Amino acid sequence: MATTWTSPEWAGIELEALPQNESQPEHRSAAVSLTALRLEPIGLRLMAALVDSSLIAAAVLGAALAAAVSIGHPLPAGIAGFCVLWGLLLAGLLYQAIFLILDNATPGMRCAGLFLSTLDGQCPTRPQRGVRLGALLLSLLPAGLGVAWILFDGDHLCWHDRLSRTYLRKG
Repeated sequence: MATTWTSPEWAGIELEALPQNESQPEHRSAAVSLTALRLEPIGLRLMAALVDSSLIAAAVLGAALAAAVSIGHPLPAGIAGFCVLWGLLLAGLLYQAIFLILDNATPGMRCAGLFLSTLDGQCPTRPQRGVRLGALLLSLLPAGLGVAWILFDGDHLCWHDRLSRTYLRKG
């Protein structure tokens, strides 16, 4: 008995062409929207960060000086440095939380003429600004690499910009 080979049953199936609106994946539309953003130069973001950092440092160092005067004797350098470092980190987080959740910009952002915007060009809601604050903390955790990413990103966005789907724009 001779065996005859036949093609499988599914070989005759033909697929329909995709409709025009489904032919492009969703990530392409997100890439198109990123190119339409009015991204500002990195220098304005650095200026805003410098103003904000200066205000935070002045407040923490002023509080540290007041604490040192009230104690009456100097703390060991290691303990003092540890306290100032944690004070700077906590004050920076509190500063960002107050201004980003209650308002749409920090004093540094206002000085640079920047404000927060969503990728859709809208003013972010309070929950979106809260997400940005959490994403900023996540960007700072790996030694600030999420913030430094702006130097390598083609769109000049940090991790917290991408995670929160918000960015700074000239206003």
